[in-house]
Amino acid sequence: MIRFIFLLCAVLSLARYATAQTTLNPDISAISDLRVFTHNDVARPSEIRELNLANPEMELNFAGYVNPYTYAVGILSAADGEPANIEELYLTVNRGLPLGLSVLAGKSLLKFGRLNSVHEHAWSFLKRPLPHALFFTDEGLNEISLVASRLLPTGEAYTELMVGVVQGEGLFSEAEITMQSEKPDAGFFGRLTSSFAAGESTELALGVSGLNEVSRMDSVALMPSSGLQQYRSWIVGFDFKLKYHPSQYQGLQVEGEALLRSDDTPIGRLTSHGGYGYLDYRFRRRYNIGAIFELVAQKELSGSSGAYVESSSTLWRSGVFLGFSPVEETSVVRIAGHFTQPENQKGFWEITTQLVFSLGPHKPHNF
Repeated sequence: MIRFIFLLCAVLSLARYATAQTTLNPDISAISDLRVFTHNDVARPSEIRELNLANPEMELNFAGYVNPYTYAVGILSAADGEPANIEELYLTVNRGLPLGLSVLAGKSLLKFGRLNSVHEHAWSFLKRPLPHALFFTDEGLNEISLVASRLLPTGEAYTELMVGVVQGEGLFSEAEITMQSEKPDAGFFGRLTSSFAAGESTELALGVSGLNEVSRMDSVALMPSSGLQQYRSWIVGFDFKLKYHPSQYQGLQVEGEALLRSDDTPIGRLTSHGGYGYLDYRFRRRYNIGAIFELVAQKELSGSSGAYVESSSTLWRSGVFLGFSPVEETSVVRIAGHFTQPENQKGFWEITTQLVFSLGPHKPHNF
């Protein structure tokens, strides 16, 4: 009996210690991204055919369980010589809520499609696809949100429904947000995704995403003192991912997304569309090779009240890439070549070499 009491006390002490460790000592990782590039783009004349060193980028990642039901993530990032800022800071409650709901609250990369929520250091093709760069922002869709999700009973398929409210600044750059005298109204986000086995070594995932929020704020021409007129945009995306893994160290991934953006503007509704698709083949454990193609047909409105100008353009880009992990998954070297063709302009090529390495449990890529 005495031994049992002693053992029970020891187990409770260890459990208390483990809980304290989980609460007070999250996983901490530092991920660095170093790049060298050259190109022949006449829009950047000082860099043409030169060996250019990009400003290093770094992420400091904090992640851990607050309690058995709640997981917290905080990510600080520094890029382009700018001071570090909060890239993501959110809390996820995975269990204990009614109706089997999970809730994410805070600042995060929205799970629009399959790529937006993935950090750039994990992309084999190095560059943000054109539809995301032009329909979202240079940093993707990243804003404060409250998103609820629930698994749906769809048999052997894994199906998840997400709905949420976003702060409404996701389609504005930081400079535009700073210049605005008013805050935009809140926006709305939703996603439905389903994945299932399509064979013994094959998995197929399908998804549809939607976003509605303010994308333009103009003063009212007849009553400039009455405040800013807000114009909203709809963005809808359809995505798929096919993964084939015949062995532990070999695999093929094919992924694509088609997007449609419809903007309400002072002169009417403007509609743009675009898409991208890539394939990534891992032919050995530490090697992968692939290709990507991107296309955007965009309509934009420039100017101010009384002098609006509508413009349209088509832009495409293709690329190939090769990746190699020298020792293990804590580091990876990639080289990618892209050719970009703007409408009615001379196309240009760009070659980039990247070195990504990680200190800590969060890895720069997955095998």
